[in-house]
Amino acid sequence: MSALRRLPRTTARRRRILAPLPAVLAVLLGMSAFAPTAAAAESVSPTPSADDGSGPQLTLEPVDDGLVGTEPITANVTVQAPIGLAGVPEGTVTLRIGTQPIADRAALDQWLDGADSTTFTDLDTADSDALAVGGTTTVALAEDTRTTPRAPGVYPLRAVLSAGGEQYQDDRLVLIEGETSPAVTVVVPITAPATDRGLLTADQLAALTAPDGSLSTQLEAAAGTQAALAVDPAIPAAIRVLGAQAPASALAWLERLETISNERFALAFGDADPSVQVAGGVSPPLTPISLAPYLPGAGGPEPTATPTPSPTPSPTSTAAPDPTALDPAELLSIGTALPGLQWPDPNAVDTATVEALAAAGETSLVPSTATAAGVDGSAVPSRGDGALVYDADASDLLSQAAATAEQAERDPLLDAARASMWLAAAESGAPVLVALARQGGVDTEDDAVDRDPSPRPADAVHDAVVSATSFDTRPLSALLADAPRPVEIAGPGPASDRVAAIAELHHGEQRLAQVGTVLSDPTLLTARARAEELQLLGASWSLHPEAWAAAMEGQRASLAELANGVGIVVSDVQLVSSEAPLPVWIRNDLPYPVTVTLITRPDDTRLAVQRVTEVVAAPDQNTRVRIPVEATIGSGQVRLDLSLVSPTGESIGTAQSMNVTVRADWERVGIVILSVLIVGLVVLGTIRTVRRRRRRADDTGEASDG
Repeated sequence: MSALRRLPRTTARRRRILAPLPAVLAVLLGMSAFAPTAAAAESVSPTPSADDGSGPQLTLEPVDDGLVGTEPITANVTVQAPIGLAGVPEGTVTLRIGTQPIADRAALDQWLDGADSTTFTDLDTADSDALAVGGTTTVALAEDTRTTPRAPGVYPLRAVLSAGGEQYQDDRLVLIEGETSPAVTVVVPITAPATDRGLLTADQLAALTAPDGSLSTQLEAAAGTQAALAVDPAIPAAIRVLGAQAPASALAWLERLETISNERFALAFGDADPSVQVAGGVSPPLTPISLAPYLPGAGGPEPTATPTPSPTPSPTSTAAPDPTALDPAELLSIGTALPGLQWPDPNAVDTATVEALAAAGETSLVPSTATAAGVDGSAVPSRGDGALVYDADASDLLSQAAATAEQAERDPLLDAARASMWLAAAESGAPVLVALARQGGVDTEDDAVDRDPSPRPADAVHDAVVSATSFDTRPLSALLADAPRPVEIAGPGPASDRVAAIAELHHGEQRLAQVGTVLSDPTLLTARARAEELQLLGASWSLHPEAWAAAMEGQRASLAELANGVGIVVSDVQLVSSEAPLPVWIRNDLPYPVTVTLITRPDDTRLAVQRVTEVVAAPDQNTRVRIPVEATIGSGQVRLDLSLVSPTGESIGTAQSMNVTVRADWERVGIVILSVLIVGLVVLGTIRTVRRRRRRADDTGEASDG
């Protein structure tokens, strides 16, 4: 049997980051048998066997991660007898290398797919001890002093175990470096899972910036390297808005971001995809209106954090600044950043996007597979006209490695990524740009649609970044300064449902702008809606269409509720007095006090009404308003039409009507009747009193006569 540690392809060149990782892991753990011992400079074509774990497991580990200069090639080979196998007899382990470097990336794909026929030469052979069940042994192998220099390039490396009349193998790649090394620029995204909230909450930040949180993992993996950071400014903004209420871990994370030396550029707020906006007729892309709704004291739900263990900030950490003292630019700052860069969704970017951004002075990061020259997997020069083109193949391999927890499964991915970068540089004759994929994931208010994956393992992300920066790393600023070459974008464009959402969200914002005129600061509504809109346009949502559809449905309901947040509540009344106030309630479901003018119009002159009433309605409650009225002549039913307008004259809410039944004479009739009753009672009382006195006088006289 033979343990082949090559990488499968879902297509001939497997370019897309969405290639299923389980398929990769299955082949990486696969084992296959091949013919008897190969002599020096022979051709070996292994035949796959069933992945039944019935043979010993070989792990080939080149020294220095397979990066070799003029020194001899050395490697360690670990042999393990799995549980269920009746041990491994003693044998020999042979280290072999391909006689020629891999010619290009097409040949690399064939090697990774196991479809090649490579000629090998032996480097070294050593004895391997017999193993009991579960036993492990490691054999060190090294070639003799090299007499003939090898040409720089990527070489297949193979370890072969001959034991008990069977042969087993494991494959890796080594890279023979020459006097020069490829110039590589690395971009690492610093993004949070997609959310339908305008800003991350304290609870979310506490989880994301915990030692094993995804934001901590991403930042620490890139810190101290030459990688450039692509930072979502909504993350530091969420921390600064919370101020002293922010989790200690979030404040420490923000301080770390501000102090590390990595180059960086700001993504759109919420990592909003400009491709969707351009396709929806929004250009230049939207930006936040304001973060005022999220500042302390602005009204609305205050962000609170569930107490969670957080690392204690170092004694040198500065106290959180008062968020109300910061202007919007300070809230959104990511530190000293490179200007004029955008990173559209790699699955949606198209010609229109790049051209629209270029017209606004912006340069787009696009994958090589979104260009006409690279759609077939070919390498493309990284500095294009209006675009920075990152190599999709190498970026894909690095992203898979960054998500792979097991070192034994991660190393072949890193080998392949380095090989792909080397060959891409040779093919294009230009510096290579690679970018880790956004981690993705979803974290919404609706628990039913949460799709937040486990954070990438910290050591895996670090290995991926270090691997990409193991060559001659070139700063992103230097790449931007290069003379651009013509590039033709051939991306697919955004999905139609996401484009349609632009008009819907924009219309909702316009409705809120009208309602917002009842506030002292109208942007308290529109700014919150804009922040939520940008978050819903985040690039990671395209990987979770069902969750995005659910989030959009929730946003529709929220916008409709806010647009109808102020209204009139009335009921029909009976007016039994010529002068009495009519009760009307102003409903305010907004978290802010509102100022409106109540307009009242009767349809009959029998009722005189105060036509205009100024009202200040308290937040989140119904405010009672008394409208003075006066019945004039006659009785009957009068309809009052009521409506609200804002201080700027905008119509607010839905007009209402109430019926008032007027009984204008009831008051006079009631007074007359009451007066008659009172007079009658007085007269009756007087008569009774007089009679009682006469009776007493008569009784007294009779007593005297007797």
